Amino acid sequence: MTKQEFFAQEKLPVDNMRENPNVNCYQLADTKQVICEIVIESKKGGAPVDVAVMADTHIHVVSEKDDNDEEVQLSSKCRGMIFRHPSCFKALENATKAAEYCDFTVIAGDVIDYLTYGALDYAKELFFDRLPNLICTLAIHDVSKNNMTNLPDKLPYEERINILKPYWPNDVRYASKVVGDRAVLVGLDNDTTGHYFEDQVEKLKAEIIKARKDNNIIFIFQHTAIATGKEEDKEAPNFFVNRFETSNVYDRRLIGNPQYTNETDKKMLELIQSNSDVIKGIFCGHFHDGNYTTLPAYYIDAEGVKHHQPIDQYIVSSTPYCLPWGVITRVIIK
Repeated sequence: MTKQEFFAQEKLPVDNMRENPNVNCYQLADTKQVICEIVIESKKGGAPVDVAVMADTHIHVVSEKDDNDEEVQLSSKCRGMIFRHPSCFKALENATKAAEYCDFTVIAGDVIDYLTYGALDYAKELFFDRLPNLICTLAIHDVSKNNMTNLPDKLPYEERINILKPYWPNDVRYASKVVGDRAVLVGLDNDTTGHYFEDQVEKLKAEIIKARKDNNIIFIFQHTAIATGKEEDKEAPNFFVNRFETSNVYDRRLIGNPQYTNETDKKMLELIQSNSDVIKGIFCGHFHDGNYTTLPAYYIDAEGVKHHQPIDQYIVSSTPYCLPWGVITRVIIK
């Protein structure tokens, strides 16, 4: 089946979908994957390119390599069958098949359920080896051996990161890819420590300067959303409901909420929110439901005039839902 044939299948309505003018969700009639489709104009013309966005895939596999790891064995008992049912793996396989028809793929964190060799090997086989134009951002589940144990990790943070690095398809803190001649995808870790990293600030600053020079737009992918500071977003309606009808993107434990924002976070937020002529979207996971809000932002033009222009912020559905069919978000950049 060609890409054109795959996405030309009859589109069926999805019970999880709630009306939202920015997103169209449907189920493919023949292959059954659920697609949440977002169209973004780059104003550069030419053939569109598309990005498959997945998040919270939570691969839950414990293999013989993990037999002697007490932390992993305890997490395995505590998690039981969560994200371990065969239908979850079928959903991940179906979602990957859909992503293979897209030009690029981003997985926005919590790729694995907790740090095991079994999960890393499975992720390599399913995602890293099959999806060549791939960015994976890190999140807390990816770097912790403890899940639902209420225990701290025995290994220091850097040692856990070093277990994961040989498997990971890109730099674990910052990754970027140019999409055609129109956009740049930037993947950031903003979750493994609950904060951004200082080196990310300078890298993104350089990326913005280059994108502006090349007349490209930037999309940021990270695990957790940025708190919008808008009170109406305390119960922001979800466009795709797996668990809850609304999400709190106002004062939940997120960067942007002053209670959880350090000095490096402030630098990154200022950088993002002062360049909305170039940064056109933020894509996140973490909530497991699909949600759309806007982040207050601005830019200053060549004449020094300040323009208030918000940045669209999408929280994408966790992938292993709508069992066993799976969910991806398809971002079409025209």
